[in-house]
Amino acid sequence: MTDAFDKRRFNEIYIMSKGIQKVRDEGELPTFETLLADIWASLYKMNPEITEEEVAGDLKVNKALMERIMADESFENYRNFTRLDDLSSAIGTVKF
Repeated sequence: MTDAFDKRRFNEIYIMSKGIQKVRDEGELPTFETLLADIWASLYKMNPEITEEEVAGDLKVNKALMERIMADESFENYRNFTRLDDLSSAIGTVKF
């Protein structure tokens, strides 16, 4: 779940981050930029969660990937360093 602040902040970071832009350019999904924003938000937010709401058809893959990422044991290890930290969350996004 992201709000307008999260989306605006990710866009600012995306513009500044050549690393995130490179990952996006190498992505093969049409919704890859949205996935990167979701990964960043999940690392940045205090209590990230995936809603149970149905998502649009083209975002179902992103939701499945986010469920796998957030279930990964290394995800919580990263979050120890990324919560409310823009830069660390951006670095974690590139790593994931």
